[in-house]
Amino acid sequence: MDTRETALLLFVEMEKTKNFGSSLIRDTLNKYDYEDPREKAFLKRLTEGTLERNLVYIKNTRTNRAYSFTLADGDEYGADAMTRNAVAKL
Repeated sequence: MDTRETALLLFVEMEKTKNFGSSLIRDTLNKYDYEDPREKAFLKRLTEGTLERNLVYIKNTRTNRAYSFTLADGDEYGADAMTRNAVAKL
């Protein structure tokens, strides 16, 4: 599992479904139950911390290029647009 890629896909799913609750995070962690517990713990911290702080940091581990941005509270369309823009820049 590429943890950062999984986190990105989780954020995109949250934005699509407007489900920002812990149930989606829990379901994703259960899906990867066979993975290293450290990777799962990192995924949980990354997603919960991002939601808490509205900070998104995306890094392409193959190229080491990174892109980050902060979302304004209540910006329901910004998350999708900024995530797509970040991925395109990587």
